[in-house]
Amino acid sequence: LFVFFSSTTAIGHAYPELFLWACVVYFAAGIAIVIGGRRLSPNLRATTFVHAMVDAVAISLLLFSSGGVASGIGILFVVPVGAMALLADSRDAFVLAALATLALFAQQIGSHWVGQATTSDYPSAGILGGIVFLVALLAWPIARRLRDTEATVRRQQVDLANLAQLSQYIVQ
Repeated sequence: LFVFFSSTTAIGHAYPELFLWACVVYFAAGIAIVIGGRRLSPNLRATTFVHAMVDAVAISLLLFSSGGVASGIGILFVVPVGAMALLADSRDAFVLAALATLALFAQQIGSHWVGQATTSDYPSAGILGGIVFLVALLAWPIARRLRDTEATVRRQQVDLANLAQLSQYIVQ
């Protein structure tokens, strides 16, 4: 969409080539993580952190190439942080939110340094960082409930297997 409609939108206007390449590499990295994530690293925690780092760097580059927080695409941080907070442990969810917020502030400082953003954009970046932490905080009880439900299902599977084995013994 950026290639076809780049002249009518402010997204990617500051550095269009960087925006396009960041999109391409972000897409390729996402596919590589999905395909190779389980095969190369069955550890969910490691895969989650790799994915969170890729998200933070890619979205920061997209934000930087669009002129900073004023472009409005900083809200893209919310979805990956929320999803990763559901997959990670409670402490890890806040670490992921901190990584995203640090990436957000780093790109804002970079945008200000090269003259794309003004000092009045820093409060917006701070509010967006707070929203990212709020999403991680709100995802925490949902993630805990999902883990409890998963443990209950596993226990019920074991119980059903035991009952099936008991039924076979009775039939014999």
